Amino acid sequence: MHTARRALGRTLRARFVVFAHRRPRRRRSSCSSFGPAVAIFRSRPSRPLAVGIDSIALLGAILPYTGFGSLLGFVPLPATYFLFLVLVVTAYLFAVETVKRYLFRTYFA
Repeated sequence: MHTARRALGRTLRARFVVFAHRRPRRRRSSCSSFGPAVAIFRSRPSRPLAVGIDSIALLGAILPYTGFGSLLGFVPLPATYFLFLVLVVTAYLFAVETVKRYLFRTYFA
């Protein structure tokens, strides 16, 4: 059952990155409060979309630890899984952002 949760989380995060493309305003420096000017930090989805995605992902992560989750057959995952998940999702998001930049520069510039 946890593979369905993982797939849901990956799909939601991919939509978060892919549909968040818009041209940001030009800034004087290439640095922001987040560090170097990376488009993933400058291009944001709407607040309702972000709240919806984060709520569904949080519900999917918490559900196995509840009584209702055990009734559905969910099994709690070890803490090391969540560390690995954060690393993989971060690498995935940066890969998606890199490909998105390339495509927009090549085909939509």
